[in-house]
Amino acid sequence: MKKVILTTESACDMGTDQIAMTGARIIPYHIELDGKSFLDGIDINADDIFQTYFKKNILPQTGAVNVQEFTELFTPFVDAGCEVVHVSLGSGLSSSYQNAVIAAKALPGVYPVDSRNLSTGIGTLCVYAKKLIDQGMSGAQVQAALEELRMRVHGSFVLDTLRFLAAGGRCSALAAFGANLLQLRPCIEVDTETSTLKVGKKYRGTMPCVIPKYFTDFVGRYSDVETDFIFLTHSGSSEKEVNLARDAILRAHPYKEVYVTRAGCTISTHCGPGCIGCFVVSK
Repeated sequence: MKKVILTTESACDMGTDQIAMTGARIIPYHIELDGKSFLDGIDINADDIFQTYFKKNILPQTGAVNVQEFTELFTPFVDAGCEVVHVSLGSGLSSSYQNAVIAAKALPGVYPVDSRNLSTGIGTLCVYAKKLIDQGMSGAQVQAALEELRMRVHGSFVLDTLRFLAAGGRCSALAAFGANLLQLRPCIEVDTETSTLKVGKKYRGTMPCVIPKYFTDFVGRYSDVETDFIFLTHSGSSEKEVNLARDAILRAHPYKEVYVTRAGCTISTHCGPGCIGCFVVSK
């Protein structure tokens, strides 16, 4: 049986503990900001993006991992006689999955997985992938299992501000102004059928008031869930807000572990600071 290596992208938003636990090799996205090129999580972080936006009113362009970079990532493992399972940002949100597929066609034993998700929805699949690899599954078997599991990973997040979506052209400035004026905090949900995002319930009030309502609504929506762990991911929320979120999650279901992680540049560029959400795995 060949050794199976797990790889993924910086948009997985796993923390250092989860990266170490899964053994995943991370390949970074490209960040073009203020005339300079960076690598997500390597030489730039989300706070750098927020500071540049508030100082200069500019947002970065995020770039997918290209075919050559994937080839360079996979080739040493294949040459060493290993198989590779690669978990990618959803194909409806980025071209990285398609690029990974192209690279894999020239390399035997590389199995790309379209997460149909983002952020720690990807991380959730990576945690399960590690368990499957440890059970002795082959690369092809892990790929097939993850492609079934991904349809049961349900993610959403609530936004503190629409300024960054407006600046990136994903909503109108007028809509962002109105939402901020009325203290509206929209919930954005992941649609794994289409690998796209959709607007869910709109909450009203300050984030400390909204967070318990949102997490109670979203996590409580699923009555039969896997309770080994859950990812709670934010883009710079306060400790108070994170604790409010964790408490609401644990009131809904008795999770053994709540992994709190900070979103990287790829996700934070679009959601802005103060965004918070989670990913539930239904049975």
